[in-house]
Amino acid sequence: METRDLNIVKILYQHQHEYMNSDAIAKLLGLSSKTIRSHIKIINEASNEYGFTILIKKSKGYQLQIMDEGLFNYFLNERFLKDENLNFNNQNSRIRYIMKKLLLDNHYTKLESLSESMFVSVGTLKNDMNEMRKILSQYEIEIVSRPNYGMKIIGKEFQIRYAIAQFLLNNQHVNIGFTEDDIKSVKSYLIKLLSKYKIEIPEVKLDNLVTHINIAIVRMRNQLMIEQQFQIEEQPLPKELKAFFQEMIQFIERRFALNLPKKEMDYLYIHFVTTGIMNEVTNVPRNNMIETMIKHMLDYIKRIFYLDLTTDNALKKNLYLHLCTSIHRYKYKMNIRNPMLNEIKQNYPFAFDIALVASKMIEKDLKVQISESEIGYLALHFEMALNRIETDKGKLNVILVCNSGLTSSQLIKYKLMQNFGNQIQISEIIELYNIHKANLEQSDLIISTVPINDTVD
Repeated sequence: METRDLNIVKILYQHQHEYMNSDAIAKLLGLSSKTIRSHIKIINEASNEYGFTILIKKSKGYQLQIMDEGLFNYFLNERFLKDENLNFNNQNSRIRYIMKKLLLDNHYTKLESLSESMFVSVGTLKNDMNEMRKILSQYEIEIVSRPNYGMKIIGKEFQIRYAIAQFLLNNQHVNIGFTEDDIKSVKSYLIKLLSKYKIEIPEVKLDNLVTHINIAIVRMRNQLMIEQQFQIEEQPLPKELKAFFQEMIQFIERRFALNLPKKEMDYLYIHFVTTGIMNEVTNVPRNNMIETMIKHMLDYIKRIFYLDLTTDNALKKNLYLHLCTSIHRYKYKMNIRNPMLNEIKQNYPFAFDIALVASKMIEKDLKVQISESEIGYLALHFEMALNRIETDKGKLNVILVCNSGLTSSQLIKYKLMQNFGNQIQISEIIELYNIHKANLEQSDLIISTVPINDTVD
């Protein structure tokens, strides 16, 4: 059985003295009723060997019937406890389960009821709660308790949605309330808009935007609305992006029968401009504030490290593109996850120190606080600049073709430089669809993360 089947069995086991219809199960798992019915049919084909069956009663629904306690207990121990997402002997699994309940429910939850449903002592859960408080504090979310009621979370809706995206969706098995059809419909429509306006972005960025749209839809359906007023600075969007955003809003309202309030539209706009989509459009709007901030950063670095990077135009361009997107994350406290942070700190300590100093100037100019993850991404740009200072004489000129976006391509570049830095220099990083624009005459080698079907010299 796959994890989805095990989750269905678990829900029915928790409600084994009553019937549950497919709609109720579907709502808990964020799936369609049709999907639940299909999976229950599959489960029943193998359930006898595990000592249970799922009874089906017309107009009532489904009920778990245990026919052999020994076999069923063996099934619980062998199948559930071997699945990390269902194994409540594992603290990460317990925290993920409780986190999902607290983040998605707007009601009080008693520790005792969690203890019963998870087969874990109240004392163990109290220790878990201390760890959860540390995690949620990163999102400015608190857990509050009320005698005889239980506990619930409090925080700004913006931060709660961000925690849902960051914490729960890192685990592909966790469903938060929107169906597969919802996901597919939003993504397919955005792909049509990308084609219509001739915009190409890495799929990972597209998926990120789809995720935040669907979280917003689920929360609005549950009457959990954005309450804060965003101070959105008017900046001239390229006309194709402006039209893209307007059509996206119209589609969401039409597809999900919603009338988006101004604050919800502002919320989606923030995610729209922080996906990196602006960096993928040719005409990035000029921003004098960002240019001034980069000057302050490089002047400060020169003063602290006696390192002059003020004439490195490639560095200034890369920092500009990075800040066009990340500046919104800084302002709205949208801390980005950096899976390479420890490796960056270990392998590029000097570049990280430079980025740390640079971040102080950003914090001063914007009056924000920048996380270590963000500093790690800045460090990559400075490591790249440090590499350019070294002599490149006699090295092969390489074009790197990468379709996964600016940051990912920089990570790949540094892996290549780490291993072959004494033999190659990467003169261009380019998307596959722009390969014909590359300076092939001045290059010796193409290294690509995707197949190149076009004929190139």
